[in-house]
Amino acid sequence: MPFFQLYIERIDQLKYVQVAFDAYINSFLNMPAHMSFVSLCMALETVVSEKSELIYRIKRTVALICGDNEYHGNIIYDNIKLIYGLRSSIVHGDQIKYQLVYDYLPYLRSLVSRLVIELIHLNIKTPKELQEKFLFVGFINRNTIVPTEKLPINLFTQSDTMRSLKQK
Repeated sequence: MPFFQLYIERIDQLKYVQVAFDAYINSFLNMPAHMSFVSLCMALETVVSEKSELIYRIKRTVALICGDNEYHGNIIYDNIKLIYGLRSSIVHGDQIKYQLVYDYLPYLRSLVSRLVIELIHLNIKTPKELQEKFLFVGFINRNTIVPTEKLPINLFTQSDTMRSLKQK
């Protein structure tokens, strides 16, 4: 089934995915790049229902959903660590490293795009249910939850989420 058709059929039942999608779209609005960056981080946060260990849960869940294998999952996991270090600097009023914002923003957009696509494909109704399903899953048995057939997605999005970000 084409992605657009899945989106139309499922988005009303996936409120947290709608929030992530809205944050993704908002990141393209005419606003400072660091605000787009924070908006995209908010999109990542929609996959977590608990407040404790927030960053760990985000890194793990997004890596399991978007990583094709353990190697790529580790790249995503490590990249999100860098992204959240920068996000923390932005929202807590530290000096903003604009070069990092500009370097990381395309990757973050790509990752959120891929996450939204995968979440619509998974069709898991709430972030709590998502967390429960992924609680004891690792890359060895993640295909019991994540469908093995892939939706046709933008190849740039697919390849861009597999590259490592460089910390400067």
